[in-house]
Amino acid sequence: MKILRSNKGFILPLTMIIFLVLVIFSLSILRLVNNQGVLTGSLVNTQTKTKGGLIAQEKALQYAEAGYSAYLWKLNDHVNFYLTQESQDMLGVPIPYENGYYQLDVTWPSDQDRYVTIISTGWSKDSSETKRTIQVQLQKKQFVHQVYVSQEEGTNIYFGGSDKLYGPVHTNGILKTMSNPGPEFFNTVTYTIGYQQQSGANPKFHRGPPQQVDELVMQKTNSELKAWAELDGTVFMGRTCIHLEGDKIRVKYPNPDDYQPASYPNNNTGYIEKVIDIPPNGVIYIDGAEDSQGRPIGSKWEPRTGNLFIAGTLSGELTIAAKNNIYITHSNPTEWYDDHDWNSDGIYYYNQSVSPPSPPSFPANGGIYYQNTAFTLNPTTGNVTISGKGKDMLGLIANNYIYIMHYGWPRDGSDGNGHYWRYQWRWRNGWWSGFLWQTWNPGRWERYNHDDRRYDVAPTNIHIHATVFALNQGFGFEEYTRTPGKNMIYLWGNITQYERYAVRQGSSGYGKQYVHDPRMFYHYPPHILEPVNSGWEVRDWKELN
Repeated sequence: MKILRSNKGFILPLTMIIFLVLVIFSLSILRLVNNQGVLTGSLVNTQTKTKGGLIAQEKALQYAEAGYSAYLWKLNDHVNFYLTQESQDMLGVPIPYENGYYQLDVTWPSDQDRYVTIISTGWSKDSSETKRTIQVQLQKKQFVHQVYVSQEEGTNIYFGGSDKLYGPVHTNGILKTMSNPGPEFFNTVTYTIGYQQQSGANPKFHRGPPQQVDELVMQKTNSELKAWAELDGTVFMGRTCIHLEGDKIRVKYPNPDDYQPASYPNNNTGYIEKVIDIPPNGVIYIDGAEDSQGRPIGSKWEPRTGNLFIAGTLSGELTIAAKNNIYITHSNPTEWYDDHDWNSDGIYYYNQSVSPPSPPSFPANGGIYYQNTAFTLNPTTGNVTISGKGKDMLGLIANNYIYIMHYGWPRDGSDGNGHYWRYQWRWRNGWWSGFLWQTWNPGRWERYNHDDRRYDVAPTNIHIHATVFALNQGFGFEEYTRTPGKNMIYLWGNITQYERYAVRQGSSGYGKQYVHDPRMFYHYPPHILEPVNSGWEVRDWKELN
C-alpha cells in the first residue's frame, strides 16, 4: 500500500532556517557598517568626521596628555612653578595644541596632601563634545622632604636618648641608635646601606621600623647658586657678615679695592657695609679665594676666605650660599664693636673715662628666626602647627661646614690687631720708668689676656629657622666638647649634610630638637639644591571619565 507524505512540514522549518540566516547576515552587515562609521566618526559617510568616533576619542586623550606634559616640563624647569603667575595664566582656559585644545586644573601640595595634582582635559577642534580627562599626582625627590639627611653617619656617632626628631629621617649610610630609653623618631626613618642598634638600646619609631630605600645622591658644589646671584649682582667676595632685618639684609664685606685673594691681607683691608633688598632671584653667594684646584683656602677669620657669619630675622624667601663655611651667630655679626679709637694713635688711648667696647657675653637665646611664620610642636604626637600668614623660608648652603659659632667675634683687622676678638682691654695707671733719668708714663689703655677662646659667644639655646646644607662636610657645634651648660638646638626646617658631626659630648654642647617644617613638602627656599637623581615621580595616574 502506497503511503502519501505531505511536504508542508518540511518546507516550514527550511523557510525559518533561511530566514534566520538572512537576518543574521543582515545584522552582521549592519554592524560592520556601524563599526566602519564609528571608526571614521560617521554612521552615514565613512569619509566624514562626526562626534563620538574612536579617532576623536584618541585625539582627545592625546591632547589631554599633551597638557599634562606641558605643565610637567614647566615643573622640571622650576620646582615651585605652580606658585608663579605663569602657572595661573595656564589654568582654566583652553590652550591650543595641534588640531585641538587642552585645559588644565592644578592643585598645589599642602600639609594634608603632599602631591602636585594635574587635571588635564583634551579635545579636537572639530569634536568639541568628545572630551577626555586625566588626573596625575606627582611628587619630586627632595632633600628638604626630610628633617635630617646624611651621606654617612660619621665615626662612633649615634642617635641617643636625648634625641627627638620630628619629621622624616634618611641616611645614605648606616643608621645607628643607642641608649635605653633611646632616641625617638616621630616620622618615617630610612637608610640605604644598613641599620645598627647597640646592644640594650631601645629606640622608639612612631611610624614603624627603619626601611631600606634608594640613595638620595648629594651634589658636591653649590656653584650653580653663584650663577643665580650673579644675575642680581649679589656675589660678595671674602669674609661676609649678614644680619637679616625683616625684608632687608645688612651686609658687611671686604672692600673689593683692598681685596688681596693671593695673599693674607693682614692690614689695609677696609670693609663696606650696606643694606640691600632681598634680590629678585632670591639668592646671595659668598665667594672667596681658592687654590690651583679650585678649593677654598684661608682660615675662619681671614678676609679672603669665602665664609659667611649670619643671624637675624627674615621676612621673605632667601637662599644664601658660601664657598667655604657658614657660622650661625647669636646676634648681629655686622656689629664689630670697633675699638680703633683706643689704639696708641686713637683719641681715647689716654682717656680713662671712656671704656673700650667689647663683644657681650652669650645670651640665653639667639640665632635665626622667621618674622611672619611661627611653629608650634605637639611633643607627644609630633604634629606641627604653623601660624602667621608669611611665606618666610631660608636656605643656607655651604660647600663645607655649617657651625653654630662658639668662640671669637669678627673685627676690622686693618689696625694690625687681628681680624677677630681674642683679647680684653684694661686701664694701666701711669708710672715712672728709667733709672737715672726717670720718665713719667701717663695712664693708658692696653690689650691683655689674649686667647682664641676668650669670648664664648654661643647662646644657651640656639634657634635656627632654615634648611641647612653642608655639602662636603657637616653641621655641628664648633668645639662642642669644651663648654658645659648649653641647652638646646631648636631647629625648624631641615639638615642635609655629607657627614654627621657632633653637637654634644656628655654635659658639653647642645641637645637636639629637630623639627621638620611641613611646608617643605611642597615649598622650598629659592633654587634650593636637589638630589642628583631627583625627578618628578608619578604617584597616581587615572582617567576621570
